[in-house]
Amino acid sequence: MSKRHRLKHVNAAELCKLAYQDTLVLSDFPAEVTELHEITADDIRVVLLHLPERTVLVFRGTVFESRSSAVRNADYELVCDGGHRVHAGYLEGLSMVFDEITDRLQERFTADRVPLSVIGHSAGGALASIFAARMFSRRQLDIGVPQIDQLITFGSPRVGDPKYTKTIRKLLTTPADVVRYTSVNDPIPHLPPIWRGLRHGLKDHFLTSSGTVIFDPWWVRRVWEGLKARV
Repeated sequence: MSKRHRLKHVNAAELCKLAYQDTLVLSDFPAEVTELHEITADDIRVVLLHLPERTVLVFRGTVFESRSSAVRNADYELVCDGGHRVHAGYLEGLSMVFDEITDRLQERFTADRVPLSVIGHSAGGALASIFAARMFSRRQLDIGVPQIDQLITFGSPRVGDPKYTKTIRKLLTTPADVVRYTSVNDPIPHLPPIWRGLRHGLKDHFLTSSGTVIFDPWWVRRVWEGLKARV
């Protein structure tokens, strides 16, 4: 699969930001976006974008004014999703929109068979990750399922158990562009607490206050960068 038309990571971050707008307007998105579809349920919002050589799925993160978001974020019991277990609240959120997402994706994939980028910020990153793991497992059984060749998350909380992390890491062997970004002094990637049994699927790319990106820094470096950011 060609890598030439993959999203630049900085553009993925901008799309995540646009997904938080009160009203989504096609003209606010990059010129190459030809179609925009909004999929919503309760306070879950997913933005489906058609580009000439790619489909992009953007999961919006937590809406802080929403009680539903708070309840789902706090429901971090591990529940089964296929061959692994994931955060119950985020799985519930994904389940609200999953069928509509897959129906729309299948329409595009049947017509054009273009690859899929899945991105998300904060809780949206968790939803994106659970979605990607589920779709990867399905594609092992049916090549008619859209193929994910990019998964990019920003500030995602922990998502699933060790079996989930193995599924996500298998995406790297496809080969897909799978990247997890965190930033200095952002507490969300440290939640839920690790003693609850949840893990990240990948090591992170850590963004410092100066804009430098460090791959999987040692904890001392993280603390040092956090102290510098507060000065």
